[in-house]
Amino acid sequence: MLLYYITFFDINRPKRLWDTMFTRRFPVKKLFLHNYNNGVHALVLASDYAKLRAGEDLYSMGGNNEHGIKVFTFCSARRMQEEPMAKVVYAGDYEFMKRLLREHEVRDGGSYVPFSNHAEHGHHGDEEKARELLWCTTAQDVVETFLS
Repeated sequence: MLLYYITFFDINRPKRLWDTMFTRRFPVKKLFLHNYNNGVHALVLASDYAKLRAGEDLYSMGGNNEHGIKVFTFCSARRMQEEPMAKVVYAGDYEFMKRLLREHEVRDGGSYVPFSNHAEHGHHGDEEKARELLWCTTAQDVVETFLS
């Protein structure tokens, strides 16, 4: 993981140590592909998406795919508060997505938007629910993908 740290110290205005020191992490700029369906935004790294072979699509491969492609999903803050499973299946809300993408480039693309048709709730059967839940991402996945 490549991180750059820049530290500034202001000797003209002595304050508490944490007030006089500014540390900022600069992530490596990455290209993400964005798709949207039913109030859910999905982001996938363009470099990961390029690993798909001709004729493959993310939906048919499932969340536990051989390429290790992760699709990060984001929903409204209201949905995050009201739906019990939202904090498990979504990476965050729209505002969090905007903050994560501040240093990155985004283009329309990608294909599949997990959790946009409520299959994770079992509305389409238990088999589809299990398949959909394989797309869950962790906080560690977010840190490794967006902040490194």
